[in-house]
Formats: sequence, C-alpha cells, structure tokens
Amino acid sequence: MWARAGLGVAALGLYGWRVADPKASYAAFFDASSWMTGLVLSSEGAEGWVHNLIGLVLVDQADGFLLGMATFALVSIAVWPVRACGRWCVGRISRLRRGRTDC
Repeated sequence: MWARAGLGVAALGLYGWRVADPKASYAAFFDASSWMTGLVLSSEGAEGWVHNLIGLVLVDQADGFLLGMATFALVSIAVWPVRACGRWCVGRISRLRRGRTDC
C-alpha cells in the first residue's frame, strides 16, 4: 500500500512538473530517453533516425504513464474515505452479530 501511495505521489509530482514547465520537462524526458536508447543505438545515419523515433515514442509513453498514474492516485484519494467507512461499518456489524457490544 505504501509503495503504491509513494508511486502515486511521485507521478503527481512529475505530472505537476510537466504542467508547470512543459519545455524543461520535455527536454529532460527526451534527454533521458536519448541516453537510454544511446546505450543500444548510435545517433549517426539511419540508426540516428531510429534512435530519435524511439526517443519520441518513449517520451509519449512516459506522458501517458504519468497521466494514468496521477489520475488513479487522485481517484484513490477520493475513494479512500468511502472504503475506510465501509470497512468500519462491516467490522461493527460483524461484532454486533457475534454478540459483542463492548466496542
């Protein structure tokens, strides 16, 4: 649960950065994807075109991933009180059915 919450907070932070400073964040994501693909492909000739194409695809995939994670983190925050209340009500009802009223 804590890992999921941490990942959600990180995604919200990164997506907030994407919204606040789109130029710098795009450049940073593209540089990171260029570095990753540079480990496998060179940036010269025809391989350079493939290198850049893969870099663009990776940046778009990172945007989609961050948007999805940020959306579900916000949905999770909104649904958490309902889940907690439901869990408390179910526990209370099960205790009452067993005849324990000491809660």
